[in-house]
Amino acid sequence: MTAPAPAGQRVWFVTGAARGLGAHVVEAARAAGDRVVATSRDATGLRERYSGSSEVLPLDLDITDHAQVRACAQRAAAHFGRVDVLVNNAGYGHIGLFEETSIDEYRAQFETNVFGTFAVTQAVLPVMRRQASGMVMNISSYAGFVAGFGRSAYNPSKFAIEGWSEALRAEVEPLGITVVCVSPGFFRTDIWDASSMRYSAAAGSVEDYAEAWSSFREAHESLNHSQNGDPAKLAQLLVRVSRMDDPPRSLLAGAETVAKYEALLQAKMENLHRWRELTESTEGQWTD
Repeated sequence: MTAPAPAGQRVWFVTGAARGLGAHVVEAARAAGDRVVATSRDATGLRERYSGSSEVLPLDLDITDHAQVRACAQRAAAHFGRVDVLVNNAGYGHIGLFEETSIDEYRAQFETNVFGTFAVTQAVLPVMRRQASGMVMNISSYAGFVAGFGRSAYNPSKFAIEGWSEALRAEVEPLGITVVCVSPGFFRTDIWDASSMRYSAAAGSVEDYAEAWSSFREAHESLNHSQNGDPAKLAQLLVRVSRMDDPPRSLLAGAETVAKYEALLQAKMENLHRWRELTESTEGQWTD
């Protein structure tokens, strides 16, 4: 076991830490003087990068392997003595039209983005409960509140994370544990590379969708690595949030995300007012 973290120094547990936002979070936490358990399905690169460092513990972790999840959480607690910030970052995006996406592909999306995240959190929460402190940061997406063409697998997986974060918060806040759901927009990470994005095996097979699908995919791929968001700045923001006494429960990341959320709220209010009479027409006393 490494010596326990000094007062004020936090221990982070980051999933999906080998690249993208996760890698930036590891660096931002280290720059802030914290220690990090950096996990990835293949942590070889992390071990090479942090060889000889006593501040970073690289661990292999496939979040869909729940036995491995429990073992990693136990090792993290044994090594650093505590876990102060859990960043649920690991996941991937499945893109494809509903009719062209198999049920097995939907299951795989949820096994990683939803149930894998659940498993990691269940493994780390006992450590935080013993401490009577901790923060769970769930990395969602603007896709967790705005759904659209080609994302019928990815959208619901992120919608689930948004709703679960709210429910989890109600359960653990009385125990001194905070939950922050972070919803980034377009950031310059590997999210649209083949390593992070999967397409339905049958994509483009239904003629009625073929033209729209081709246009969507071309536009989608053309944006890769040209997004406005800076992942290093987002990582630094997460470190700042981790030190707040009263952190935001829901954190939108990026100006475009704010614009999307404002448009969503406006559309919902318009829909509410338009159909209010129908909605309220169900009220009344029970009659046989």
